[in-house]
Amino acid sequence: MTGVTQDHSEIASKALKIAFSPEFSMEEKRRLLPIYINPDNYIQHGTTVSDGYGGLMQLIEQLHRSADNYGISIKRTIAQDDLVFLHCHYLFGNGDVRGKAIAEIFRIEDGRLVEHWDVIQDVPAKSANTNGMF
Repeated sequence: MTGVTQDHSEIASKALKIAFSPEFSMEEKRRLLPIYINPDNYIQHGTTVSDGYGGLMQLIEQLHRSADNYGISIKRTIAQDDLVFLHCHYLFGNGDVRGKAIAEIFRIEDGRLVEHWDVIQDVPAKSANTNGMF
């Protein structure tokens, strides 16, 4: 992958890793995320987060404050034109033992994330096949 689509994949991946990795302090998250996400123009389509950059930051702050063991593992990315898809495995604290599979979709404009959709699925204890979610 080269050119714009690779840059877009890197932008989205870096934003998610900063936002959902406990290795970054909230101060670092507040300083770094506007490099990758447009705080003045961020449209949220996910139904569990309030619209705009403020809604996203509320989620990140709540997770950082209340989850004692959280994180993200990006399994694959696909980029085309101004859209990026990331297939991710999230853990949201000790109570979320298996985690969630989340398909993250972003639209990028002028080098920053400006629009977001997601599809969220719990990782089940048992599956009808042996292929795994990731």
